[in-house]
Amino acid sequence: LTEHKGPIIGIDWTEDGKYIRSQDDKDCVLFVDMQTGKQIIEGGAEITKDIQWATQNVKMSWHVMGVYPKGVAMANIKGIVRSPDNTLVATGDIWGLVNIYNYPARNNPKSIALKGHSDAVVNLRFSPNSDYLFSIGGKDKTLIQWKKAQILIHY
Repeated sequence: LTEHKGPIIGIDWTEDGKYIRSQDDKDCVLFVDMQTGKQIIEGGAEITKDIQWATQNVKMSWHVMGVYPKGVAMANIKGIVRSPDNTLVATGDIWGLVNIYNYPARNNPKSIALKGHSDAVVNLRFSPNSDYLFSIGGKDKTLIQWKKAQILIHY
């Protein structure tokens, strides 16, 4: 993946392992056909839009295009992750919020915002059974564990 403009900040695989996509900090998303080992130069998003992805760590995709409220720049969303049970997607932003959406999140989806960090949320991960969400703060240097059952009560 030599075409990236900056450091890679996210990478995803399809469930069948045929494709990967990666995103850099300049919001360039690249796709690779793993059968040929070659980058898909044009139309990667279109070719893969109906394929099930095993992970959701790339901020730009058809399934999460609704996580960017009107007027919010993509750079304001620092991290994104989909739950392993494919029911929720969470984002972390520069304001210290963890935002939870139903998955897929398209066309102005309903969300809840969880406050716990004093500064940007730089990364997130769900536990393998999807029962917990972990958010990592940047400057506040904290790791917060959110229980899914508690999140859903507020949703």
